[in-house]
Amino acid sequence: MLVGLYIFFLFFCMLSYRKSLILFIVALSILWIFLAGTYGNADEPVYLSRYTSPELWQGQTEFLYSFFMSACRKLGLDFNGFKMVNAFLQLGILSIPIWKRAKHPNIVLLCYSVFPFAMDVTQLRNGLATSVMLFSLDYLFPDEHSSSNNLLDKNDIKFLIGIFVATMIHNASAFWIIFLMGKKLQDRGIVFFTISFSILSSTLIGPRLISWLTSFFGASGRIDAYLSDQYDSTRASLMINSLTRIAIFAILTLAILILLRHFRVEKSSDLDFALKINVLALNTIPLVINYTPEMYRMQVGIAVLNYIVITNNWSPSVVKRYTSRLQMPINNFVISVGLILLTLTSIYLLGIRSGNFSTVVGPLFTKNIFFGN
Repeated sequence: MLVGLYIFFLFFCMLSYRKSLILFIVALSILWIFLAGTYGNADEPVYLSRYTSPELWQGQTEFLYSFFMSACRKLGLDFNGFKMVNAFLQLGILSIPIWKRAKHPNIVLLCYSVFPFAMDVTQLRNGLATSVMLFSLDYLFPDEHSSSNNLLDKNDIKFLIGIFVATMIHNASAFWIIFLMGKKLQDRGIVFFTISFSILSSTLIGPRLISWLTSFFGASGRIDAYLSDQYDSTRASLMINSLTRIAIFAILTLAILILLRHFRVEKSSDLDFALKINVLALNTIPLVINYTPEMYRMQVGIAVLNYIVITNNWSPSVVKRYTSRLQMPINNFVISVGLILLTLTSIYLLGIRSGNFSTVVGPLFTKNIFFGN
């Protein structure tokens, strides 16, 4: 039944190419069923314990997420009820930038359902924080009213507030503050910033500083565990996989965006912005090496941004004048194949190859409270 529902969702999104609010809400509702109802995945015991036994997680859960769970408990919600509210918030927040920016929002949801939706179902805090980041990132999008000349304008402040909120949900979200440079710097400046940040983060940002900073958000205990000698013994084996994922995701995404920029007649500020954000995301590499391999998630968080920008430019109206009737469709075909390759490769590396199928992808199709599985 769940497999059939997911297949229906995929075909529904492909057929609802045009922008329709009703069709968009239907697609979101189907995703909500999976996000709220799936159980038995890898991180569920941890979240169940956080929710039912908060005293065991003192100093290991961020303040805002602790408050959110406490509010749900006071409302008398059990863990399943909490997950339903969490799913509603996550998809509700995520839907705002998608609907506002995407020309084909259901196609964006289709790509998201392939990757990284399964990861968000498992990693509840990270999924909610990512939605807040993407909502906030919308304030940095270049448009006729934005300016990069001011040190900080009102949209920059809104973005920074959003990242602060996301950090109060998942402290690793603080990394995304560097995306502000995507608005302030040109291409060469972005490359210089990325190199400089990588060097500085490898030499100046030590365990004590990280632990001290995260203590302001309520999760220093968990961070200390990442910096312990015991974690060092497993870091090396996890690091190779994380670096491989980062490299492949970056190569495929940057290749698609560069091809799109080549196909266009006029300059695209959205494409340029997405390219800069993807380069900035490479700053996860020194943090993966020196801190924790789990920082690869900060790059995964921009997947939806990439889907929006790619599908927005996947249109005949923005493709260079073609010399034959086949050239324009071929250009779109190449980008579509690249997008499919990006989503399938990413879910393979994170949800299948890494041994996570039975605990991340599998439960989506076999265990759901709404279907009595």
